[in-house]
Order: sequence, then structure tokens, then C-alpha cells
Amino acid sequence: MKKLAFILAALLTLSTNAYANTEDKLKVAEQKLTECTDDFDTENKNCPDIWNVKCHDILMDASKKAQKCYRQITVDLFENFYGMSRKEAEDKFDSYRKFIYEEHLFLFNNTTHCKNNNCGNSVYLYSEYSATHLLYLYTFKIIKSISSRIY
Repeated sequence: MKKLAFILAALLTLSTNAYANTEDKLKVAEQKLTECTDDFDTENKNCPDIWNVKCHDILMDASKKAQKCYRQITVDLFENFYGMSRKEAEDKFDSYRKFIYEEHLFLFNNTTHCKNNNCGNSVYLYSEYSATHLLYLYTFKIIKSISSRIY
């Protein structure tokens, strides 16, 4: 009887520790996501006229920096919670990023407005900016999906 009580207590302790570890990893991921987004917003405020051509390089750099940050968070989550290797997780994220960037590049580049007004480099900025926002949502949804399964 004492052995059974000991085994049950050990299992309860182990499951509680595993739950706390998972909860801590998710809190860290949420905190990093907030930091990435805050940094992105701060860098965007460096250019008051957000779609001005003068801001192109600043906004492109801010978008790419935010995307790298989201990539790191997402790859860590895939590794820790979905059993993927680092390489698999990176490939998965990169292919999704490439897909949404190219999709938005097509959408912005082939609009009647851009065809008639020659949008120039703006379509690349619009596509990066859209990709950044969608990658934020992607990372956010992964965190919430994992959270919903453990609570």
C-alpha cells in the first residue's frame, strides 16, 4: 500500500512539474512575441509617413527583423511541442513565409492600381509588411493552440 501511495505521489509530482515546465515555455514564448511586436511598432514609428519612399529601407529592415524574431519563437515551439527537428521546423516556417510573401507580392503587383500607376518598389514593402503581420498571427495561433491543449 505504501508503494502504491509512493508511486501515485511520484506520478503526480512528475506531471505537475511537466505541466509547470510547459506553462513556463509558453509564457516565455508569449513574452518574446510581445517584445518582437513592440520592437516592430517602435521601429515603424521612426518613419512618420509609413508609406513614404524615404522610409522604404527602414520599414523593410524592421519587417525582416520582426520576421526573424517570429521565426525563432515558432521554430522553438515546433521543436518543443510538435517533435520536429530544428531543420524541419525552420523549413516549415521558411516555406510558409515564402508562400505568404509571394502571394501578397502577386496581389499587390497585379492590382489595376499598381498597373496603372507603376507602384515601383512599394509592392515589395507592402508584401514584406503583410507577411510580417501574418507571421505574427501564425506564431500567436500556435501559442494559443498549445495553450488550449494544456489547460
